[in-house]
Amino acid sequence: MRSLLALGVAVAVALPLGASEAESDARKRTLIVELLEVTKLGPTMKATAAALLEQIEKREVTRAEASGGLRSDVEGLKRLRALIREEVTGIDFSAVMQAAAIRVYSKRCTERELAELVDEAVSRVRSRRTRPRRAT
Repeated sequence: MRSLLALGVAVAVALPLGASEAESDARKRTLIVELLEVTKLGPTMKATAAALLEQIEKREVTRAEASGGLRSDVEGLKRLRALIREEVTGIDFSAVMQAAAIRVYSKRCTERELAELVDEAVSRVRSRRTRPRRAT
């Protein structure tokens, strides 16, 4: 349950970071959005949240079953977790992360540095696509 609370706090903290997005100029904003798209940060965050929730659910259900909880208690716990999972997976992590990243990157990086980050990320993605797979 603490892990779920930590996830909620992390999302809540990230939301207000977009408040001063107007401070960044258009070119920086474009580069930051491109960087997030290339690195697939939004989908990665969504997958991470889903995996975290699944682990929490398994642990809590196992704990409830091990403690001899009533079947109705365990089923109620499963329904509650399903509702929480549905709510969390409905969050647009791409938008949340974009707002936070624009504020952070626009303050910390120059336009040139952002362009270099994008170029490096694109280069890494291309090299992964063209690299032959190793035999296992």
